[in-house]
Amino acid sequence: MAVKKKQRWRLYAAIVLVCILVVVLVFNKHGGLLQVLELQKERNQLRHQVQQLQAEKTTLQEQIKQLQEQDPLMIESEARRLGMAREGEEIFILEYEASEDTLRTESGDR
Repeated sequence: MAVKKKQRWRLYAAIVLVCILVVVLVFNKHGGLLQVLELQKERNQLRHQVQQLQAEKTTLQEQIKQLQEQDPLMIESEARRLGMAREGEEIFILEYEASEDTLRTESGDR
């Protein structure tokens, strides 16, 4: 019987040690499972950001190419976006004041 008690004690000790090892591996601040998961999430976010920036870069490169080729429509479009007008053109700035009737009509309340 003394042998069986020793074997049980060793089994319990082994189980406790394995549990401690698992806890250390999961919650360790220096390379634990939780940190690995956080880093993977951050990596995915950065990859997404890189894709967005690459798309923006492509768009800007196309705009640069068009401007370098002096595409008249592109130049005029950019100038108008900046509030410029052709010589002799007049710019009209319309201010819109909403009345209560207009607000009700636009929102669908009739």
